[in-house]
Amino acid sequence: MVGGDAVGVLALVSKYGATAVKSVYHALSSRRSASRIRTEALEILGVTSDHNISFRSDNVHPAYDHGHRVGPDNAEALRALAGTALVAADARDKLLLASDVFASLADSHVLVGGPVAEGLTRIVFGYAPEQANPAQPSSARLTADILPASLPYGLMCDKELLSATAARYVRGVEGVVRQPNWYVSDSDGRPVRRPVTESTTGLLASDLLLITRVPNFLSLEGLDAGHFLLSIAGTHGIGTRSIDLVFRDEEVLRTLTVKLQSHPEAFQVLIEASSVKHHPAKGSVATRVRVLDVVTFPGDWREAQSRAARALVRWRHRDAQVAKQRGF
Repeated sequence: MVGGDAVGVLALVSKYGATAVKSVYHALSSRRSASRIRTEALEILGVTSDHNISFRSDNVHPAYDHGHRVGPDNAEALRALAGTALVAADARDKLLLASDVFASLADSHVLVGGPVAEGLTRIVFGYAPEQANPAQPSSARLTADILPASLPYGLMCDKELLSATAARYVRGVEGVVRQPNWYVSDSDGRPVRRPVTESTTGLLASDLLLITRVPNFLSLEGLDAGHFLLSIAGTHGIGTRSIDLVFRDEEVLRTLTVKLQSHPEAFQVLIEASSVKHHPAKGSVATRVRVLDVVTFPGDWREAQSRAARALVRWRHRDAQVAKQRGF
């Protein structure tokens, strides 16, 4: 929930400082462990231990019980992203797992999930809080609102503007899950790339992952402190959880290292997640990833903060309604 300069995190938050992380990983320097590779991958994306970082998935997905369950695909991505922070926080006895955790809006935030599922991601990509009948959460619709900053790539998540559907399996959900086939758009909203579906079954053959890093324009304090927002957003859950593959693919990491070696303050990475394996019980999971594009871009981040402030007014109103429904 959001109030004042606080932001609520539904799921998991782990906050750490540079000294703790360096001491924890000093013991791992003798071998290239999975955790070490993950650390290096996060550093490529500009996520370093020099910041206070909240890893969050504010679950507002209409298919899940808000505040009590995170979608399985987002949960897998959270585990992949926050792995190093989990180790550091656990070592310091600072690991907190709860349905409601509060962090400063001025902190750096890693946002897990696309606009359909992650609340602050809606602000980043210019969507208003959903409007739906509480008795029919599937009626929720995302509509365009205030876009704080012009982004090379966007995510089309307004189901009223989409006719094509895509299917996949989700762990813990019985049967096939069908949704509109959300796609990646350009800065004017035109389609750039769509997830591919199998012609006979409608199941996803590939999905897309859009990684976006920008200065934290949600707060002037955050901007001045050099904090950031990092969005890990799949067009579907398959794409979101494929961040784990990104962290384990040396070719992808080499590409990102080269493309982002200048440490740009704002960039987007578009990745295809393909060779999808469909398991009715375990869910649909990609087994391959490749980089489609890496783009850096400038921005008027103080103007973005001004625009985001107006969007946050709507966010706080939505959050107050949620708090009232949950008896806070």
